[in-house]
Amino acid sequence: QPSKAPKTDALTWAKANARIVTPSQGVSPWEPYDYQERLLEDQSRRRLILKARQTGISTAIALEALYYAIHLPYDRTLFVSRNQEAASVLIRYCQHTLNGMRTPPQLVNENQSRLAFSNGSQILSLPAVPSTGRSIAATDAYLDEFAFTAYDALIYESIIGTISTGGSLTILSTANGRNNMYFRLWSGLEGGAWSRHSIHWSDCPRYDMVWEAKTRASMTRQSFAQEYDLDFLTSGD
Repeated sequence: QPSKAPKTDALTWAKANARIVTPSQGVSPWEPYDYQERLLEDQSRRRLILKARQTGISTAIALEALYYAIHLPYDRTLFVSRNQEAASVLIRYCQHTLNGMRTPPQLVNENQSRLAFSNGSQILSLPAVPSTGRSIAATDAYLDEFAFTAYDALIYESIIGTISTGGSLTILSTANGRNNMYFRLWSGLEGGAWSRHSIHWSDCPRYDMVWEAKTRASMTRQSFAQEYDLDFLTSGD
């Protein structure tokens, strides 16, 4: 049986066990960026992440959830994404790491929306619908690309109830204008106190000024602001 390791060991475990899949390098050990390390070291019960596209944040939260499931018996993690395909991607991140482990834990159920472990833990990954989370008691919940999620206020209220007995909530997204729940939370208009993480494209070692010039020229002003610049104002133009 897995030991009841503390949640603060998630980063150490991920460095030793995680594998990632990229088109250019195939399967390789996970070497976290500084901001990924800061995120996994942050044990706040409420975290907001404003991120540029393809900076590895979804990978980091999937690894964190997998660590919890393996080491904390009867843990239940809930991912909520804007559609079923996005929800399935988070499960696949977990599966890649499981497949790369020398001694992977035993799974008793595995599909595109659920991983169930022999220690009683589960990782659930569901698309956003008005009732998402309402009948699930989760230990930890993650709302992915929340600025693009339909029924965002309803889902937020449901998830707050889901974790009301002491769980944690992490909400992450790229910018998508100011007419959404994510903007209101990030700007402090609603939701109380949060730990905030901001990851601009320039924070990611994969991107440089040459990449920026080429990519910015190939996109509209609004699209680049939304995908990479963390700009709520321009992304909503």
